[in-house]
Amino acid sequence: MNRIFKYIPIALVAAVLGACADKALWNEEEIGSGEAEISGALSFRSYASALDSRTGGTTLDELGSLTVLAYTADGSTLVSRQVFTTGGGGLDVQYTNTSAPTDAVKPNTSTPTGKGSFSMSLPYGRYKIYAVANADISGYSDADLSTDTRLKEISFTWQNDVAKNGQMFGWFTTNTPTAVSAEKKFDADVVTINRRDITLSAWLVRLASKVTVSFDASGLKENVFVYLKSVQIKDIPKTCTLGVSNTPAENEVEPNGEIAYYYDRQAMPDGPSLGDYNIETYPSVLTNGNPTLGSDHTHGADALFFYENDQGKGKDKAQDADKNGVIDFPDGNNGKPGDGFKDEKRAGTYIEVKAYYISRNTDRAGQGEITYRFMLGKDVATSYEALRNYHFKLTLMLKGYANDVDWHIEYEQEERKIIAPNPYYISYLYNHSMMLPLTIKTGNATITKIKAEIVSNNWAPMNADNGLSGNIITSSNDWQYFNSYYLYWKGVDNPVAYPWNGFLSLIKTEQTDITGTLPVTVNSNKSYYESANRGNVEYTDFSPTSESVSVSDALIDGKPHIALSKDGVDNTYVVNVPLWTRAKTLISQTGYTGSNPYVAYRRQAKVKFTVTLSDGTVMTTDNKEDYQNGENVEIQQVRRIVNPKGIYRAANETGSFDVDLKVLPDEESTSFVSLKSDGPWRAYVIRDTKRGEGNATGWNDANGTIRLEGGSETTAGTIDVKDRNGITRTYQTVEGKTGSSMQFKVVFNGTASASPNHAIIRVEYQNYTCYHLIFVRQGYDPDDIINGGAKWMTSNNVAFNQVAASPLDEGSMFKFGDWSQPIDASNNKNGKSPWTKVTPNDFIANVAGDNPLKLYPSGEAKWENINRKGTTTAANSFPDQTGMRVAEEVDYLALRNHEDVEQGFGVLYGDKSSRCLNDIEDVYGYDRTHTDRGMRGCFVYNYRTGKNMFLPIGASGYGHRKDEQTVNGTTYRGVLRYAASTRWGYFNAQKPESYPNGINDAPLFFDLFRRPGACYWYRVPAMHDGTNYPTWDINYFSFDFGTIPGGNVKNGDDALFVRSISTK
Repeated sequence: MNRIFKYIPIALVAAVLGACADKALWNEEEIGSGEAEISGALSFRSYASALDSRTGGTTLDELGSLTVLAYTADGSTLVSRQVFTTGGGGLDVQYTNTSAPTDAVKPNTSTPTGKGSFSMSLPYGRYKIYAVANADISGYSDADLSTDTRLKEISFTWQNDVAKNGQMFGWFTTNTPTAVSAEKKFDADVVTINRRDITLSAWLVRLASKVTVSFDASGLKENVFVYLKSVQIKDIPKTCTLGVSNTPAENEVEPNGEIAYYYDRQAMPDGPSLGDYNIETYPSVLTNGNPTLGSDHTHGADALFFYENDQGKGKDKAQDADKNGVIDFPDGNNGKPGDGFKDEKRAGTYIEVKAYYISRNTDRAGQGEITYRFMLGKDVATSYEALRNYHFKLTLMLKGYANDVDWHIEYEQEERKIIAPNPYYISYLYNHSMMLPLTIKTGNATITKIKAEIVSNNWAPMNADNGLSGNIITSSNDWQYFNSYYLYWKGVDNPVAYPWNGFLSLIKTEQTDITGTLPVTVNSNKSYYESANRGNVEYTDFSPTSESVSVSDALIDGKPHIALSKDGVDNTYVVNVPLWTRAKTLISQTGYTGSNPYVAYRRQAKVKFTVTLSDGTVMTTDNKEDYQNGENVEIQQVRRIVNPKGIYRAANETGSFDVDLKVLPDEESTSFVSLKSDGPWRAYVIRDTKRGEGNATGWNDANGTIRLEGGSETTAGTIDVKDRNGITRTYQTVEGKTGSSMQFKVVFNGTASASPNHAIIRVEYQNYTCYHLIFVRQGYDPDDIINGGAKWMTSNNVAFNQVAASPLDEGSMFKFGDWSQPIDASNNKNGKSPWTKVTPNDFIANVAGDNPLKLYPSGEAKWENINRKGTTTAANSFPDQTGMRVAEEVDYLALRNHEDVEQGFGVLYGDKSSRCLNDIEDVYGYDRTHTDRGMRGCFVYNYRTGKNMFLPIGASGYGHRKDEQTVNGTTYRGVLRYAASTRWGYFNAQKPESYPNGINDAPLFFDLFRRPGACYWYRVPAMHDGTNYPTWDINYFSFDFGTIPGGNVKNGDDALFVRSISTK
């Protein structure tokens, strides 16, 4: 019987039966003659616990039939045999919670108990009266059952249908039948029947027992993972006697009992493969930060059942029973006499847990299949008495590297010469870096050269469904997928053929934007990639790195960090190899980016390492004799984190905020979930304008804008960091364990003064190889992002001379140059909810058409009647306001081009928000009615100072309303969508002047029609080579941040946002 458990805890427990109260109503010595009407009271309690006080499940709880057999006082003669059944057959059954008998082993305070009652006639006399429940013994004649010894020797065969193994046995008494007597004594008391009306009581004991399993991994080291696969009960008795202790021989046990799986067998019918062991998607993984899984050992918990197997006492079960620090039987799994196999109890029943073990801990890296086994008994030491009616509750305590437990372990780590964590992770952000640790065993040779080659490097989402490929056509409107949903274009999803379009580099990228010219093809990024050997590098210096140089210092210098240890003449190198993500834009017209644009998918690359030794030996990671499975090292770019990205407060607001880093399970999910770190994590305030960044010592988070506080699952620590300012400081950290969610509290230390306070929180996760920034601001007065530069207003304009009260408010939309008719933000709603699996024709519901649009602060107007000025001449502009002006191209370019200024994209929470939200409507949908919601947008920040500002893209995700769009002869007016193209749907058409091979030249533009973003007007159009550029473009998907020509916004007919700059 196979079942899937998501959770299964275990502890060792035995069932002891309780009793019913009775009264002695007669003189036992005087029998007399006559016939008595006997009222029988039966009680049957759930499995008793051997190790704690909780009870078992319900599978074998029910009482369906009862056979009562009366024998003479010496048990030699069967006097009466009567059968009762429920449902009108004379047997009434009730199930209640009653107190357990006072003499039960570790009694429960409230135990689910069944009670049965029946009536029968029996002549006066002295008898032994037995009860057999849930067992059809009609096939046995009275001669077969002529004595109570023959009755007790009846044997039942285990059935695969567990519900058919519910046989019970007991006997009646005029005294209270204690739990101990019911468990240990199979011979009935002699009862005297000498009154017409008499009540007898009995406890019934099941022949079967059950076991539940739980796990406690709190003692694991960091970066150690145990992926649970199954738990099975093994060597269960094939048969069980009714009233005799069941002690089978080795040939009388069934090797394989029930099995429960910890993974989805429909999704993985052949079992998990190496690629399935992912902490974000695998259902049952143990780490020290996610330490408990399995059963809760309660009454209804899923369990594994088996017949009694009493093998008595034996040797200590511990791996190191003599406590000398050495496993007693390190090879005790081969089944040979004297090797410790099954603790020398060859017929004993045991639990077997199968798992896959991964250690990315550099002190003992490795991975492989691992099996844990434990012999059942009434204790964890010397008992092998798996008695009937027990609930065995086992808890597997994992310690150290997951093989330091008291269970017997079978684990054979494949000996490899090159050991590396696989997969390993790198940030979703562009121009970021990490160190990949390689452990290389070289014997008595030394390393002379390591060659690293990127053999696969993808731009596309990893393991994504709903991709489309097909023929290239000449007109996009001939490609009619207007009502179809596709996630991405997979026609050039070939990371081996086109590695130059992928995210990974072996050489540090200095630039943010790689430039190019039209037309572009799938090979446009090739020359830049290959000219600097970004996918191919050799290292030849393997002198150990100075102890004064840390791994992070070596990474800053872009060099490997070398450590060498010796075991006699054998050398072991630990080589940390630097890797980088690429530039933010890889020729912007191609759409490729070093940042991961997907919020729900990772991206994948593979690196081949070739190691040459001084004795001429060559080892490679694609050789399974040298490296695990012969697969090259897999580098995964983690999914993009956007929730949260910012926390803003007004100057006098000090409400704290509970951070919980969240991701979407897939691209079209409607709810975010907490992200667990695949390795330890930490968070700290890396910038704070109030704390002061000028001094290396003498400052503390308590003196800054904010401080971080952890919860019960985190610890406080410190870290020394040399930052881009060249200063090494000790930061106060909140730290979490492997597999834990990244949760902490942001506490504001006070209010802001005249100038806004700014801070940046850095969260390092996935064993500190990836990081996420959270931007904090307190105070909404204008401020400069570049020291001495323009002072940007904190909010968008809602009207002439008026900005929104909150930075999250998207403000009004305006046609170019005209303040008179602000289009209110309340108009900007998508036409369906939730806005997922968006198809081209979904935008029909985003059309203004002839519907009046609400104006701010009052009034309304049809789209076609809203005024505008043209952008084809620099003479047209937005009139200046009092104390502020609309930002110009030069202002935005200063933000993009300054060496200290960068951009981040994600969700901002404001004054009324105290925690991260889950539903996408709440996470993205801030408006003036729902001020506790979040808003998507672009953060512009100064890395050196921490100053930051926010540019929203709107609650709909589309900060752009197009004047018109014509599709199949129909013209739509005032379309709310970000994409400026005249193309209605998916991009596929050939454009010889720009994309000669259509979508194959720029696959990330495939579904640009639905991707989020916003456009902002300049005060006055900029002119370049006779072309007007009136708009700043923010592409939330591709991270693009740049200027676009007037043709993309119909030279002023479209409606966009406006951001102003203070002139005071």
